[in-house]
Amino acid sequence: VKLTAPVTVAFETARTDTQRNVQERALNFASEFNEVIPQAEVRLGLYVNGNVSSSTVELVGYSLSPEQAKQVLTARMQLPTWSSMAFENDEAYTAVATQEAFRVQTSLETVQDVSGYATVRLPKGLSSGFYAIKLTAPGLPSRWAFIQSTRIASYTVADAQNILVWAVNAEAKTRLSRVLVQSEAGSALTNENGIAELPAPQHATDTTIDAGGREAKILTLQNETDQAFV
Repeated sequence: VKLTAPVTVAFETARTDTQRNVQERALNFASEFNEVIPQAEVRLGLYVNGNVSSSTVELVGYSLSPEQAKQVLTARMQLPTWSSMAFENDEAYTAVATQEAFRVQTSLETVQDVSGYATVRLPKGLSSGFYAIKLTAPGLPSRWAFIQSTRIASYTVADAQNILVWAVNAEAKTRLSRVLVQSEAGSALTNENGIAELPAPQHATDTTIDAGGREAKILTLQNETDQAFV
């Protein structure tokens, strides 16, 4: 493999504070970034270890504007999920979590024959839009997750020159035409088959790896009723 540009590799030294490490990883979302269908039942997966003392947790959801949602995604996607930075640094969420949409006390629901895993239910009826979800359990640090509630689902492939997007209605399971797909390099409308092609962003071909390990490459998909980020 021949590199065409310098590559920066960042190493993180493991923390010596074992107790803090245990607390940080006692209860975490299985996936930080989640997509759901509007008004559908939502369950979020959690990784749970033996240091969780309570089976009841609090979930607080905050509505985000599209600009705030993109801000969160851009910041969080720069942090490797395995790094302690991803656990400690929640500033991207706290900076925009101002408009409370719901607050519930709910129970951890274990999954049969699956150790160390549980789910939590969100209130049914999330409207289309973007949400920051704060999870709080007694004696443990808060955890955050991102939800986009949209009927627009997509499959995306890219090479150095182009991005190909196929948009479908996640609820009706049908292809979506006339969805506006936008990137920093251009825009296109999906055709009758739900397909759009547009230029790849400049940084999509970069080989430089920043301190976070990845660079956000965000596409916006929008039609008359829904919006989604990819």
